[in-house]
Amino acid sequence: VQEAFASGQFFLKYQPIVSLQGHESRFEEALARWRHPARGAVAPDEFLPVIDEAGLSGRFDRCAVHRACNQAREWAARGLPVRIAVNVSASTFADPDIALWVSAAVRAQGLSPEMLTIEITETTAMGDPAASAARVAQLRAMGIHVAVDDFGVGHSSLGYLRTFEFNKLKIDRTFVGGIGHSRRAEILVRSIVSLARSLGLVTVAEGVETEEQRDWLADVGCDYMQGWLVARALTVEAAERFLRGGAAA
Repeated sequence: VQEAFASGQFFLKYQPIVSLQGHESRFEEALARWRHPARGAVAPDEFLPVIDEAGLSGRFDRCAVHRACNQAREWAARGLPVRIAVNVSASTFADPDIALWVSAAVRAQGLSPEMLTIEITETTAMGDPAASAARVAQLRAMGIHVAVDDFGVGHSSLGYLRTFEFNKLKIDRTFVGGIGHSRRAEILVRSIVSLARSLGLVTVAEGVETEEQRDWLADVGCDYMQGWLVARALTVEAAERFLRGGAAA
């Protein structure tokens, strides 16, 4: 892993997040990828735990945030203002200085703070609820947006949503995948959207793969969607074509 850092084998792809309600805001989630010289593409599920075990998650996530902000600046300079989302690990989010270095990364690229969203999972948030809530509040105070990722599969209590000042709630793909053939999944998604709206949170449905899912989500008032129906994770060049309204491939 150390050699991979040194030789630049890690890079970012970008997956579009598009509106279900006609909004014009553009979002791209930065997704880490590893191109191994001998093995080729290595799946994130395989290499991210290794990075964490090696104690390199902080370095890895800082690099991802800086690169994503740099890419957002480059796109903005070409007339494509894009909001960027970056998921950070539990160990990175535990850093008491996270708000400082994230804010510094944004300022270094001349971006407005609200152009960056930091994503954390429910499990990360609930590892140390009091400390996590404080860090979320610090990020929000600096203008950075914060989203809870994979919502619905982590902590069992909904009470923490009253404590954390999240901007966005991302509905886990396991629920979205049940739309159209699981009444239970549909009830849960509808309830999540309604709860989020009552709390003033933006909702993003993950893993949207069919037009039926898209139309149902739009009908219940979900704000955004992300998934293969829109586009897979794209190279920088393909993502720019997508942003300009062209074909992603």
